[in-house]
Amino acid sequence: MKFCKDCIYYKTDLFCNAPQNGINLTTGESRHRIASISREFDCGCGKEAKWFVPTPIIIKKLPWWKKLWKN
Repeated sequence: MKFCKDCIYYKTDLFCNAPQNGINLTTGESRHRIASISREFDCGCGKEAKWFVPTPIIIKKLPWWKKLWKN
């Protein structure tokens, strides 16, 4: 299942700023929509998550000397 929290367009303030939302003509940035409304009422991404792009998983590698002292 695709969750908004796992999408690159989802922001921590519960908004979706997908480019498909349109452009704010004042600032030139993507328009923000409330993510839950955009998904539930099909006024945007919809229940099938049409605009969903998964957030890439970043794996941080420890330097070799920190691996030696790892508990």
